[in-house]
Amino acid sequence: YALRLKNHEERMNSQSGGASYSFGEHILKEDGIVYGCFYDGLNVAHTRIENIEQLHRTQGSKYVQSQLGQCYNQVLADLRKSKKVLFTGTPCQCAGLLTFLASTNVDISNLITCEFICHGVPSPQVYRDYLAFMENKHGSLILNINLRDKKAVGWQRHLESITFADGKKYIGRIYVDLFYSNLTLRRSCEQCRFTKVERVADITVADCWGIEKSRPELW
Repeated sequence: YALRLKNHEERMNSQSGGASYSFGEHILKEDGIVYGCFYDGLNVAHTRIENIEQLHRTQGSKYVQSQLGQCYNQVLADLRKSKKVLFTGTPCQCAGLLTFLASTNVDISNLITCEFICHGVPSPQVYRDYLAFMENKHGSLILNINLRDKKAVGWQRHLESITFADGKKYIGRIYVDLFYSNLTLRRSCEQCRFTKVERVADITVADCWGIEKSRPELW
């Protein structure tokens, strides 16, 4: 399926067409719980989401391995309360959750897992070093970062943007180039067991590159 959100503002806040956001919105409207990745300050972590306002924080791509914290245990607790749960993450994070739940004998019929086609995740240490490098280079603390700023350069280009405390803004591709070079990816990603046609999760999402050529009426 190819889809995009009808709401232009929500689509612009999402990294691509907003599929995973729409799934989360649906689950929340049914009094369910969503787990997704967000910026905790400048750190990247998974969190438990109970309302639309929190769901907004998960929009956009992060390009670093997220900290899962207690999310697996929280998913288990929600399922034991018969809550509908949507967990969105990398294929290995979804596989980890399913393996963990299999050891508990909990009923997972209310669980939906959603993975994205993954290029591999950069090391959190490299990400932290990059932030420190940029703060030192620009002589100011970082207020916020967008590792793929769709609003600044559109959907089909990949540039990062950083806003500093002194009001300056950087738009470039230092981190982007490191990401696509594969040099910053974790070693475990080099031997990924999940890059197959047969997927781990219930739903798999990805950018629909080439849609303007194959189905121009949808574009």
